[in-house]
Amino acid sequence: MTDALTVGGAVHATMAAFGVAGGELSATHRLLGARDDALALAGTVHGYLFAGEGGTRVYPGASLVGSWRSGARMLFYGGGTGVGQFDGVPSLVLSPLLGAQRSLGRRLAVQAEVRWMAANADTRAGVFEGESSVGGRGAMAVQLGAVVRRGGAR
Repeated sequence: MTDALTVGGAVHATMAAFGVAGGELSATHRLLGARDDALALAGTVHGYLFAGEGGTRVYPGASLVGSWRSGARMLFYGGGTGVGQFDGVPSLVLSPLLGAQRSLGRRLAVQAEVRWMAANADTRAGVFEGESSVGGRGAMAVQLGAVVRRGGAR
C-alpha cells in the first residue's frame, strides 16, 4: 500500500484436514525504523468456518513485532500477539514469538517461527492436558511458511 503500511492475508491450509476452513486478513503499520530494522503494529481478523458442526468464528487481534536484518538474506523478528475471544467469557489470549526469514531471491522467502500460543492460558486440563505446554500454560508451536512478494527485490 505505502512504504509504512502493508496489507495481507493468509490461508490456514492444514486446518482443512480437520474440516475447518481458516484464514486471516491484516494491516501492518511501521511505527519506527526502516523497512527491515523496524517496530511494527498490526491489526488482524482471524476467521474460521467449521464443516462438521457448522458455524463460523471471528477473532480480532493485534501484534507488536520488532525486526532486524542480518546480512543480505536473513531477517530475524520477535514480539507478541493478543487475540480477543468472545465465545463464552471474553478473554485476551497472549502469544510471544520469535522467528527468522531467509530470502531465496527477489520474490520468494521461507520463514520459521516459534510461538508460545496462549501463554497466559491454563492448559493443564482438556484434550491435550498440557502435552506441549510450558509450566501448564499455553502450548509451543513451530510454524513454517513461504513469502511470495509481488514487487521487486527487498
